[in-house]
Amino acid sequence: MQNGSHRLQQRAMNIRQPAIRRLLSRFALEVGNIALFLLHFPRLEVTLLTGTAGRVIYVGDPDGFMVSLAQALFPDGYEKTSLGRTAVWKLPRQTHDWLREYDLVFNKISRFFPWQPRTTYTFSNVVSVYQILPLDKPFDELLAGGENKRIRKETHRMRRENYECRVSHDEADLRYFYDRIYLPTTDRRHGEKALIMPYEAVKDIFQHGFLVCLSLDNQMVAMDLCTLQDGTVHDMIGGVLDGDQHWMEREAGIASYWYVIKTAYDLGAHTVNFKVSIAWISDGVFHFKQRWGCHAAPYPHVNSQLLVHANQLTDTWRTRINEIGFITRQANQFLLVQLDDSSTITIEDRVTLARKNGLAGVRLIRSTGAQSHFA
Repeated sequence: MQNGSHRLQQRAMNIRQPAIRRLLSRFALEVGNIALFLLHFPRLEVTLLTGTAGRVIYVGDPDGFMVSLAQALFPDGYEKTSLGRTAVWKLPRQTHDWLREYDLVFNKISRFFPWQPRTTYTFSNVVSVYQILPLDKPFDELLAGGENKRIRKETHRMRRENYECRVSHDEADLRYFYDRIYLPTTDRRHGEKALIMPYEAVKDIFQHGFLVCLSLDNQMVAMDLCTLQDGTVHDMIGGVLDGDQHWMEREAGIASYWYVIKTAYDLGAHTVNFKVSIAWISDGVFHFKQRWGCHAAPYPHVNSQLLVHANQLTDTWRTRINEIGFITRQANQFLLVQLDDSSTITIEDRVTLARKNGLAGVRLIRSTGAQSHFA
């Protein structure tokens, strides 16, 4: 049922009529939410994460997302201990019991989850977002301005490498992309936790899209598989030759973004969708994309949410949560989560930080409640 939801989402993307596509996407999302809820029955994994800041409970599969969260919470290192499993229907009461002993509880559960424990501090994180770049100015002016000085310097350095770019609809290039680019890059980035798309699924995307191929010294070294739909170029998957870090040192990462953007301009697109990112602003991938001027948008293929709970928080934890910069959703707006603390940072400065990261405002969490502030 969960896999069926994802396949239905993928099918919906290929429907030409926007109204039917949106309706089918919403239906597929709800099916996926319910499917994930049923998949969690009867029990969920529980992991204790311990670091210098304290101890937190993580409820959910101990997967790559948990590792990313643990690294954000404990940048100096952490230990993890399995605490077995807990019944889904007991999770609200169990959360209160844990908070008598531990600092925070993170529940990664279905968005259909009907039981919400009440705690002094609570907020939701959307887990994943798309990052969308508007092409609302001429290409030559895209990186103008003092705030873009660093990324502009990096693109100048990249262009000295003399990359050559072409757009391909040739299946021979797709085979090269899958075997020499996609598979090794995904494996090196994610290891055992890599989720590999089968060739036929990648080919299905390709039949509705194209490859952006970058060459150095007459050899293709970086490629991105893209589609064009309703004026948006979707950068679906990509990578570098054999997943070799050497190409990144020759600015292949910058080049991939630069030439996908240039291709989007050439095709008359009005936005570029730069794949999925973890939904907190301190994440390196999120930050890199944001430097191009992206804003957050819904990612339709995730059916989970991260619910964060605490009753008492030290100044260390307040600071850490604010530095991580979790992203929450209110209606159709994405907001930066900030805990009220004793710092001198004003709400205006927090809203400015949110706006610089492509968000609509701030969700300020206090012990007495929460309030939203929009840019």
